[in-house]
Amino acid sequence: MSFCIRIIADDDTVLFEQEHADGEQVLLSDVLLAAGLSHDRPCGGRGVCGKCAVKLSGAVSAPNEAEQKAGTRLLCQAEVLGAP
Repeated sequence: MSFCIRIIADDDTVLFEQEHADGEQVLLSDVLLAAGLSHDRPCGGRGVCGKCAVKLSGAVSAPNEAEQKAGTRLLCQAEVLGAP
């Protein structure tokens, strides 16, 4: 089994699509980088600077320790989950 990650524009145009195996750990920041969408990562993805803070919903991991400490979701820490 696998799951597909899609980045879709407001007009429903698919901007990026990527397949992953079920159970594969996929960081949201890595998906955005693969799609050519840049974002701040001054701490190199360690989850300590908070520069990649975002609001998230959907099939994503629960906040980890770094995110709980920061008090927000972080692109460099949040994992995309496949459909149940």
